[in-house]
Parts: sequence; structure tokens; C-alpha cells
Amino acid sequence: MTYTDLKTKLNRLFAAYIRMRDKDKPCISCGKNTDDKEAGHFYPRTNLAVTWDEMNVHGQCIDCNRFKNGNRSALGRGIAIRYGESVVEALDIRSQARIKLKSYELLEKIDYYQSKLKNFN
Repeated sequence: MTYTDLKTKLNRLFAAYIRMRDKDKPCISCGKNTDDKEAGHFYPRTNLAVTWDEMNVHGQCIDCNRFKNGNRSALGRGIAIRYGESVVEALDIRSQARIKLKSYELLEKIDYYQSKLKNFN
């Protein structure tokens, strides 16, 4: 697998995990209860320092994630309400790092999220 293939696979697994983790929770941004959630990122997926950080990504309704471009300010408030302001502050700090994961690190994360998804079944 190429590096891009590994990132694509990890993105799919991670998003599936987030949707399962948050399936019984309302949209973190607007509070709407819906079964059709997406994995909404507070910091964008292009920021590899927090792309696969579970505190950075939460179940969002399609309206907030797609049509409101992530509804970022409401998402940040939702994270602060759900976990505390310190989590948002920690994400701010972690997001400043500039990293590039090695292929083996992506493979480790793939294995990790495959395992976590199996626990839901």
C-alpha cells in the first residue's frame, strides 16, 4: 500500500469509529439528534498533528459538517461543554505541531481502530 492508501484507509476506519462512538449522542455543534452523523473535525484533516485525535473529531449532523463548513465555533463550544475548556486548550497546543507520520505509524493506527471497531460489534 502507498502512503496515500494508508491515510485513506485510516481516515475511513477512524471516521467509522467516531460515528459509532457518538451514535447515541446529539450533534456536538447544534445538539440535533440524528442517526446520520459524520466525523466532524475541529481542526481540519490537513493538520496531521490532530487529524486522528479523538478529542478533535466528533459526531456532527450533515448540516453542520457539510453545509455549515464544520460549524467550527459551535463545535469548539460543544467540545468545551462536553469535556471542559482544558481539552480545547490542549487541542490548540497539539495542533501547532508539524508532523508527518511514518507508514508504520499509520499501520499501527489502522490496527488500533480496526480493533476498536470490532469492540462495537
